[in-house]
Amino acid sequence: MHNLKKGIFISFILILIITGCYQKKETVTDSNSPIIEIYIPKERIPSLDGGALPPNWNSGEPSEDEIAYRRKFLRLDTISQRLIYAGRYAAKASDLQNSPLIENNDVLGFNFKTNKLKLSRNGVKKLFSILPNFNFSRQFIITADKKPILNGYLFSTFSSSYVSHFYIKYARGTSEPDLSRLIDEQEFEIYYNPTFEFDYGVKKYEYQKNVNFYKAFKNRQTNK
Repeated sequence: MHNLKKGIFISFILILIITGCYQKKETVTDSNSPIIEIYIPKERIPSLDGGALPPNWNSGEPSEDEIAYRRKFLRLDTISQRLIYAGRYAAKASDLQNSPLIENNDVLGFNFKTNKLKLSRNGVKKLFSILPNFNFSRQFIITADKKPILNGYLFSTFSSSYVSHFYIKYARGTSEPDLSRLIDEQEFEIYYNPTFEFDYGVKKYEYQKNVNFYKAFKNRQTNK
């Protein structure tokens, strides 16, 4: 009888240890980690690159509405005369929507060696719920305690335009994705392209040099 009680007690302790380890593994934040969220801005934030298109610019589009639409987003590099589809922009807290696209518990971490952001299964589904903008990409803002620490674009792999800023690639087209198939957490590399064309030879961006970004993800590194 004594041995039976002892066995039950040991089993109980083991269950507590295993449960504690599991909870520790699944817990994203701790007391030293800020609330990290990903937002879509209220409206498109104008790019800091280039200048407005000249009044006589015409893209050859058939309708005035299409021309006006392109004027709203396109910028022109006045030196090279290249069109800028998705350039650098500055984001403020006032640009954020009332609620995030991806919440804190769905941002599992960041790998500073591979530059990959890890999202939960729910976070992946939220990402793929965003319909792409094939011409100009969708803007996103990563925040720590509601303060922007990095911004960029959600770039569809079906897009024919380019991004000259930070961007995340996702394979989303015009048709609704089968979200039931997105059952696993995934990692998405945050690329950086400083040129007006995609330059895949650019050295990986060192996110450690972004002080606010590094502080936010310091305790959520997935490369430990």
